[in-house]
Formats: sequence, C-alpha cells, structure tokens
Amino acid sequence: MNEELKRLSAILLRFRHLLKLPFWAFSNTVSPAEFRQGKLVTGTTKGTEIGCVVAHLKATRPAKALVITEGFVETPRSGWRETLARHGVEFLISNGGITRVVGAFERPVHSLPALPK
Repeated sequence: MNEELKRLSAILLRFRHLLKLPFWAFSNTVSPAEFRQGKLVTGTTKGTEIGCVVAHLKATRPAKALVITEGFVETPRSGWRETLARHGVEFLISNGGITRVVGAFERPVHSLPALPK
C-alpha cells in the first residue's frame, strides 16, 4: 500500500484546492495529516482499526468523508452503519485490497485500478 499511497498523495496534492482540509489519517487512532514538500505526512502507526474513524466522525460530524484503506479492518459493530451513512462515508480500496468487510457497512466502495509498473 505504501507505493499506492505515494501516488495517491500526489494526485490529492494536485486537487488540494478542491479538498476540504484538514486531512486525517487513521491506524488505531485518528491523527492529523498534512502535505509537506509534496508528501502526505502523519503520525499514524499504519494499523487499520475503523472503530476510531467512527468515533472521530461522531465527534467532528463532517458532511462527507472518504476513507482510504486496503480493506483490512475489523468486522462492523452495531451502530456503525448508521454513523457511516449519516456522514456520507465512501471507501476507496487499494488495488488488491479486500472489499468484503467494508462492503458490510453498506456504503459505496471504490477500488483503485492496478498501477503501471
């Protein structure tokens, strides 16, 4: 996922004028993320616990959110579907990632195509 994140960060950087900041990154916590010298920088641990994202959504109440992951997150718990729907969450899954678990949230799921070598 590291190579995909580098390329995806480059794309997001080009469209930063259309994106609402701040960015947030998640692992087992949600942490601020920012662009520095063309790179997305954050203090995450590179885990993928979606529960912290759900708690963050409840606290910050955004109108929409895009969660980028390889899809390896814990199984949905009760109440999560409603929270994700209320905040317009969609998922972007890296190429080769799994969609099965996030698909259970009943939210739109998009997959990145394979990157050229």
